[in-house]
Amino acid sequence: MTDSVDSTNLADQVADAALDILREHGPVTAEKWAALMAHAGLGTPEELLELAEDFDSENLAYFEDGRNAVLDQLIEGRVLTHRLTEAEIASEIVAIIPDLSAIVGAPQLADDMLLVVAGIHDEFIEPRMHGAPEWPTGVGLLLPRGLLEGNSPGDLIAFECAGGVLSLVEPDALADVSLTAGLEAAVPVKSAGMLDCVIWQTMGDYPDIFRVPAAPITELLAAAGFECDSDFIARVGFDFAAHRRSFNLSALQYTYDLTEPQALAVVKFIELAKQLGGDPDAVDPEILKPKKLNEFSEFGNPDVAIAALESVVSDGTVGPSIGAAAELIAESGPRKGRVGALWLAARAALNGGRVLESERLLESVLELDGEWYPAVEDLARLSSIRGDAVRVQSLLGRIEEGTEDPLYEFVGQFLPVDRPELGRNDKCWCGSDRKYKSCHLGKSDLTADQHAQWLTQKGVVFLHESEFSSTLEELVAIRAEHWADGDATLRAMADGLLFDVALIDGGVLGVYLEWFGELLPESEREMAAAWLETERSVYEVLATAPGEGMTLRDVRTDLTTEVIEHKGSSQVQVGDLVCTRVTPVGDELQLFGGLQPVEPEQRDQLVALLDAIAEDADDGPDIFDLVELLSARFAPAAGGEANS
Repeated sequence: MTDSVDSTNLADQVADAALDILREHGPVTAEKWAALMAHAGLGTPEELLELAEDFDSENLAYFEDGRNAVLDQLIEGRVLTHRLTEAEIASEIVAIIPDLSAIVGAPQLADDMLLVVAGIHDEFIEPRMHGAPEWPTGVGLLLPRGLLEGNSPGDLIAFECAGGVLSLVEPDALADVSLTAGLEAAVPVKSAGMLDCVIWQTMGDYPDIFRVPAAPITELLAAAGFECDSDFIARVGFDFAAHRRSFNLSALQYTYDLTEPQALAVVKFIELAKQLGGDPDAVDPEILKPKKLNEFSEFGNPDVAIAALESVVSDGTVGPSIGAAAELIAESGPRKGRVGALWLAARAALNGGRVLESERLLESVLELDGEWYPAVEDLARLSSIRGDAVRVQSLLGRIEEGTEDPLYEFVGQFLPVDRPELGRNDKCWCGSDRKYKSCHLGKSDLTADQHAQWLTQKGVVFLHESEFSSTLEELVAIRAEHWADGDATLRAMADGLLFDVALIDGGVLGVYLEWFGELLPESEREMAAAWLETERSVYEVLATAPGEGMTLRDVRTDLTTEVIEHKGSSQVQVGDLVCTRVTPVGDELQLFGGLQPVEPEQRDQLVALLDAIAEDADDGPDIFDLVELLSARFAPAAGGEANS
């Protein structure tokens, strides 16, 4: 192994071995860990030190003093307790922070428990809120209904990690535990530490602690003269607000390579958004003074504005207030920062589904600075949705490396075709009786196939970049489960079936239409609506014209269909059963998502599943069940390897 090995590839290659070494020798510092890995022949000390310092794993526990341990090994056999609140009993969603966060991350969850985050898992959280107090926490452990029945506020519950599984256990007699020595050793004097890191370090230094139920961590902290503020811990009386600001500043500078004034502008923006997210009339007037607003002149730098956007989006409590904060800065802040503020307002409008408002604000940004690259890129993508290939390339051509953007090359196939034989005032070639300059000069005249190709690309990009990307990732994992080769995930990501299932069966294309339908060319808007009306089905191949098309019979409806299919028509034979979707494209019917072979013995099960999905029952089969069934053919035969 050489020094030139990419650190990401190195991590993939040695991750399991590195964790095994840490299990045997930990807790150890990154330097010691790297030396142990080098001694085991995993690489050079230099590259392994970089790996140890940046090791990315949910199963790694970081100690406040810089040591590392394997999390599942560290928390095995530990028991932590928590006192219930009225809101937790009513919703049966228990707050994780601060009492339980140290042991929840690594183990599996027993008894159908689910870790939920507000804003991400609202589909599970909201049904629990009926008749219950407000959502009690940003991160919680959702318990099966009835598990907390009979409890009262203040009652103690306990969770134990045993055999790699986190379970609710009875908290009998409580052990008398003191954390004073461990906390004083782990938490810096006149400073704060990360709560989980401190608790992990205490577990590592005192192996017998938390082996039986004791008082909750919050009560043990108070008894030792410490307190916590969300994920920070310090001695009583510590100024957490000042520390959090300093911590956020350092994190922003490191993450986005910002100067201190630039990072401070981002922090101020987050604070302003939080204030506006509450009562706008209660905003601290100090922050609105010109001298204070001058700090936002840093928003003239695109990288600072991007850091501000990503920072507030990652904090679900301030996301809805991005637009209000940005508009205030654009109206009353320094001229130099107005360009970034307008862009932030445009992104807020887009995130809120106000696409035309977002487009208008982006145009305003480019009036101030025609090469401000985040706005150029965003407007180019909206121009692509509008079907304006010329403007897409014109916009991307303004910025550095813009012509290397995949979108620049993609839209090239949709550029207008010049008609040099026609003068500007000649009648247009299309037969409209209008002048060429008023009809098709400089405008694309796309075929239905081209519109279908472009519409599909727009939907796929939306799927990748939206909250639905997690749906695609789960489908990819199901599809690649039985593929043993190293390219399994990449192959699954290129599988048209998954995109078709997510976009149409999963309804993502419908969401895309709601958001961007008013920008789409009319033909594509109508095409998308028609696609959403189609259902995936099982078909029998009645006839084929290899390279041209085939005749299919829908076994669910007994209807016969003539379809255009160049590649697939050469891969099937009369009598074969296939699963596909017959989709209208102009005056033709085509197949989207590929042809999935169906074995005769699989037919009835697949038909029943498709019927159930079409009924759209909340507790019925879903698209994940569909992809799992269609991927079963890749499972290895008994005693054999996976089929490919």
